Formats: sequence, structure tokens, C-alpha cells
Amino acid sequence: MRKRQGRYYLGRVSKVGITSAEVIDIIQKPKIIQIGQHAWTITDHKISNDQKNIFGKLVKFRPQGRLDVIDIKNSARATKIAENMIIATSPFIYISDYSGIAYLHVWNQIETQTFARRFAEIVRETKGNFFMDCEIETISDFRTFAAKVSSLTRVDRIQATVRPPNPLFGHLWEGLKTYLQQRNSAEMKISEEGIETDKGAQGLSTQLPSTISDIERSKDLQKLAPIPIGDQAILMAADGYGKGLIEGPDAANVKHIIKTTEAHLSFLADKDPLPETLEQIAIPLLETIKKQRYMEH
Repeated sequence: MRKRQGRYYLGRVSKVGITSAEVIDIIQKPKIIQIGQHAWTITDHKISNDQKNIFGKLVKFRPQGRLDVIDIKNSARATKIAENMIIATSPFIYISDYSGIAYLHVWNQIETQTFARRFAEIVRETKGNFFMDCEIETISDFRTFAAKVSSLTRVDRIQATVRPPNPLFGHLWEGLKTYLQQRNSAEMKISEEGIETDKGAQGLSTQLPSTISDIERSKDLQKLAPIPIGDQAILMAADGYGKGLIEGPDAANVKHIIKTTEAHLSFLADKDPLPETLEQIAIPLLETIKKQRYMEH
């Protein structure tokens, strides 16, 4: 019988004041957090032989739930109190060499943004929220992202929030990475808008459409000239180290807002996978992204 498949999304675990080894330790010994009527934790962990990758399941459960059962003696329905009743689970794999994570989207229960929030909250709560932070950021599918950006006739607005990378960085935004590290910046926000003249909107002077197209076509990025800092921030966000958006009109003068989070890289796999299987799918995908985008340690 064929196993049911689900969609897994790729992201990066952005960390401040915490190491990959500590994330792996937290996944093995997580705290339980309470959000409204539901509680959340991580179960079923399995660490790889090299201690670099770890599988687990994010679990949403109800500390006290009610189950409808059959009272056979009286041929009637009855209600049974169940403790720690599981509502939904989302399998995931954390790959420390890439700060990468792949996790299952569970419709109406543990969707992508919910997984990212709850995972980060468990890490922060287990660590004690003391001079540290943790977020899961989207890794963008550049084919989808490039198609959307190339449809714009000009770029009127760029916004991005980025964090220092760990452990990988991209060649095209290395200057921004270095700046953040030299400034001891945990986070940086960039917002740019094109000027308005009596001739109308001029748009920003940006290389993003052509640069993103070059990345999607696997052009040799190391031969490209340095790009402006605002463009670097968008690419850094698209590589999984923040969030960004681009706004501008298409040929029909219809305004579009293109977000890096909306072109989320994903793949299909079993909803209840073997840890080794999920690892064997996620690692090659993360390695392909690294090579395609000329990312380095």
C-alpha cells in the first residue's frame, strides 16, 4: 500500500546567542509550551550517527480532551476524557551544516507559519529566553521568485529584514554579511522607495530582476559586479536569512507586492517518513541551493 504524501517546506533556523549543537540538544530535551487550549512540544527525536542532523516531530496536543466512544453495553454514544490527546504532528529534519530544516505542512493544524512560530517558541522557552533568539526563515524557490520579479516593469519599493548568516553566506551579499558582523548587528531593516517627479514614478535603480534571472539560470555569479546594498538584502532574505518584498507594476500597470516568503521552496515526501528518508531528500536539496547560489562556509 502506497504511503500518503505531504508537502515539506525548506527553511533556515536563524540563531542568535545559540549554536547548532544547542538546537540539537533542545530537540532532544524540549519543554512543553501552552498556547490557548493547546500545548506543543517535540517528540520522537532521532539523531544521526555523526551527531549533526536530528529528526523529530512537532506535536500539537490537548492536555485534556474529550473523545466520542461507543458504550456497547447500552448501545449508545458516550464521552471519554483523554489526557494529552494528540491533535496533529509535523515531522521535520534539522540539518546543522546548512542551518536547514524541512518540515511537513499540516492543513488547518500545523501550517508553515505555525510550525515556524511554535518551533522557535519551544527553542526559546527551553533555552530560557536569555540573550538569545531563534527564528525559522523561508528559503525561496528562485524559479518562482524570478518569474514574478521579471514581470515587473520597474521596482518602486524594496523592504527587507535580515539577520547575520550561520554557517553559510552567499557570494552576492557577502558585503552585507561582513557589515552586519563588523557592527555586531543581530538584525537589520532596509526600506527604499523610488522617487516621484512631475513625469511620474521613476522607480529604484536596481539590478534585482537581472540578477535573480542570472541566479535562476545558474549563471556564474562570481563574475557579476557587486550589487547595491538594498539588492543584497533581498537576496540574503531569499536565501533564508530574513524576509523581504519588492513592489512595482507590471506591463498592464497593475501593482504587485512580491514577498520572498511566498515563493517557498518545497518537496513531496511521506507524511510519516523514516528519519533517514527525510534526511536523504533534504540534504541534496540544500546542497543544490548552496552550489547554485555560490554559498560558502
